[in-house]
Amino acid sequence: MRNFAKLLLPLLLVSCSIHAMAQTDFYYYNGKKMPLTLNENKVVVSIPKDSVKTSERILNNISYPANCNDTILVVGAIKDSGSRALFSNYGPELDLVAPGVHVLSTIPFNQIEYKEGTSMACPHVAGVAALILERNPELTVNQVNSIINSNAKKIKVTYDVSKPDGLWNNEYGYGLVDAYSSVINTPTVVFVQNETITGTRTITADNIYVGKNVTDRKEQGDVVLGQGNITLEAGVVQIKNSTYVPAGTTLKIENQ
Repeated sequence: MRNFAKLLLPLLLVSCSIHAMAQTDFYYYNGKKMPLTLNENKVVVSIPKDSVKTSERILNNISYPANCNDTILVVGAIKDSGSRALFSNYGPELDLVAPGVHVLSTIPFNQIEYKEGTSMACPHVAGVAALILERNPELTVNQVNSIINSNAKKIKVTYDVSKPDGLWNNEYGYGLVDAYSSVINTPTVVFVQNETITGTRTITADNIYVGKNVTDRKEQGDVVLGQGNITLEAGVVQIKNSTYVPAGTTLKIENQ
């Protein structure tokens, strides 16, 4: 695992399902914890580690690597009844829960089997993070985390602790991950690039980016707006100087 950090560099989303009863070379290299978040553009989803011990002292503790960075989404496991899985750790760093018992999974040799563990729960949340980034790739790690946490479904228990993304519970976090609510509440983004727009046109989104090099991830494409009546409706509109607006064009920018 000497090059583990380097392997993460090109990735936007990392799902870590790690089980161990003791610290190993995987967690430490040269006596130091290995970084799991390398910059603000990387979403890391981690499990709080299964524990085969049932003492409160062991379970009521979020272990490394889930506890190493407050930008990591920490996922616990629940049964299909909605109750917390007995093997799933909990505590102050827990963000939310996902199905982790009786989950149909692929196994070697092209087989499928029902499995259990927080390793089953973690990919549910990683998948939701991927859907959010597909809808809006310009979101930061903290924005993705906040969308997932604030849209979690409250189940089973009382959520009586106030945290930045809503009401929270020590064993369930913000609640059960909710893919539908998370995605529909993700701000939409439209990139207008390498295009000539004429006539009467209205473009609507939460964020609209027009022109070349408008963000770090979108580089190509000069834009011509006009001639015509063009309206950009969004909370955020960015127009780069690679955009040409001919004389006679009516360009309106309206706050959505």
